[in-house]
Amino acid sequence: MKHYLGKRGRRLLVTVVGLLWALSLCFDVAHVGGGEQQVIGPGLFVLVGGWMGILMAEYDWVANPALIFLMLIIWDEEGYPKVSWMLMLAVSSIFFKNLFRDSWINGTAPTPYPIERFDAGFYLWMAALASGCVLGLISVLKPEWLGKPRSTSARETA
Repeated sequence: MKHYLGKRGRRLLVTVVGLLWALSLCFDVAHVGGGEQQVIGPGLFVLVGGWMGILMAEYDWVANPALIFLMLIIWDEEGYPKVSWMLMLAVSSIFFKNLFRDSWINGTAPTPYPIERFDAGFYLWMAALASGCVLGLISVLKPEWLGKPRSTSARETA
């Protein structure tokens, strides 16, 4: 007996990932040292200013639009496995990079401050990234489990 989530189950999982991500924007991300302790956050402020990190070779901000696009692809009925793979690889590489994060660039000066502790915003963001990657992996490897038709190429139909 096979179990499939179907359209409603797939969209419920995407909604849960989206809620985790949205909740991460409401909480502080981390406390950093560097003389006096500073609070990084809430996550919305980090998201709004995060694009500037690209100028300093800090690409963590890219995971946010990649996760959003991945969830939109999974929400849709059509399967786009190549795009899903690329987005999932981007999100997962940033997820694994942040597992070992020990410093944070705060402000416009590219000076990293040591992280004293992570807060709820960081953990919710990491949970959203991880669950989005798992959901993306399932949508590529077992799309029928999520109620999506398996895409067929021209070679398979000939």
